[in-house]
Amino acid sequence: MMAHEKFSWLNFLNESCTWQTKAQAEQFFSTISGTAVKLTPTEISLLSNLESYMRDQLAAIHFDRKLDFEYLNKRLSKIHLQLREKKSTARHSSFPSLSPQSDIKTKPLQQILDSVIFQFAYFLGETVDGETPYTVERCEALYRKQNLQESTNFYKKFRSLENSWREEVLDDSPIALEFERCADFFISSAGTKSTKFCSDICRFNSFAVRKEIEVPGYQAEKQRRYRERQKTKS
Repeated sequence: MMAHEKFSWLNFLNESCTWQTKAQAEQFFSTISGTAVKLTPTEISLLSNLESYMRDQLAAIHFDRKLDFEYLNKRLSKIHLQLREKKSTARHSSFPSLSPQSDIKTKPLQQILDSVIFQFAYFLGETVDGETPYTVERCEALYRKQNLQESTNFYKKFRSLENSWREEVLDDSPIALEFERCADFFISSAGTKSTKFCSDICRFNSFAVRKEIEVPGYQAEKQRRYRERQKTKS
């Protein structure tokens, strides 16, 4: 997340899939809060539960399954909101002015996770009411598993859920199990032409992957033709 961007639940969700170690998670939260964060086993469990809950609800929206508000309502009952003046948020400008009330210096993780809960709850509320000005889409890019080593733990943890997301964009090709779907979600404005990818990198990579699936040996042949052209030039 760039320094000038507002912290959001989407930042948390997309970053969490890349954490292979506790230190990586601590670095993310320390950067957001501006103070050192050291995670306890209880806090790690809390993070895991929150990530799982959010991904379950996003899948429920997409696949038209029943939403579950019990976990969210329990967390919301303990949150107190406050509206800060701009000057008081200058140091930690990544937090929106309307955020849960807590001390970022003494309880940095609580401040961050309460903000995630509040923002996600607001998004779900607008979605249920059909009033959200945007939708949250799952990137459709495909990658070979060896190119997603930083997310190995993520795909193991969410194997069952990820199978549903992968099957949506990949048929029963014999080489289907060699690929995973990009784990990131992105915001798409309602009423605009929907894109399928979270970035240009995902768009370009997905094109190459799909060509390889449709035409086995496509990449090898492409590289062979390139080498032949280089020989001709020399």
